[in-house]
Amino acid sequence: MAGTDEPAERSARRGVRWGADFEPDRLALLELRMWKAYYRRQPARLFGLLILALREQAAISWPRAVYAAALLTKAAVGFARSTGDYDRFAPDVARGYRALGLPASVDLDTVAREELRWWVVRREIGLAAGTAAGEFDRQVVRRAVYRAARDRE
Repeated sequence: MAGTDEPAERSARRGVRWGADFEPDRLALLELRMWKAYYRRQPARLFGLLILALREQAAISWPRAVYAAALLTKAAVGFARSTGDYDRFAPDVARGYRALGLPASVDLDTVAREELRWWVVRREIGLAAGTAAGEFDRQVVRRAVYRAARDRE
C-alpha cells in the first residue's frame, strides 16, 4: 500500500511479533500523557491516548485498539473512583489484554490480577512502594535477560 505507515501495517509487512516493533521514546511520551490524563481524571483523553499507545506497541488494527482501549479505560476509570473491592476490575483488564491478541500461553487472568496489584500498590502504599516495586521489576528483567542470554549459548 503506497503511503501507509500505520504501525499495524508496518508490522504486518515485516512479520513483527506483538510488542517487538515500536518507538520507545514515542511510547514513553504516550505513557506520560496517559498518566497525566488518569490523575487529572480525564477519561476521554486517557481513552484516546491508550488507543494510540496500543497501536504503537501492539501493532493492532484500529477497531481492535478501540475495543481494547475501551475495556482498559473502563477498568482504570472505575479503579480511580473506587475505594476497595479492586478485583472487580480484573475481568475488564483481562478482556482488554485478550483483545490485544497476546499469545495463548499468556495467562491473562493472572496478568490482570498482577496489573491490579500494581495499581493498588501505587495507590495505597505510595511512591516509596512504587520505587521498591520498580527495583523488583528491574531485578525480574535482569534475570529474564540473563536467562535469555544463557539459553542462546
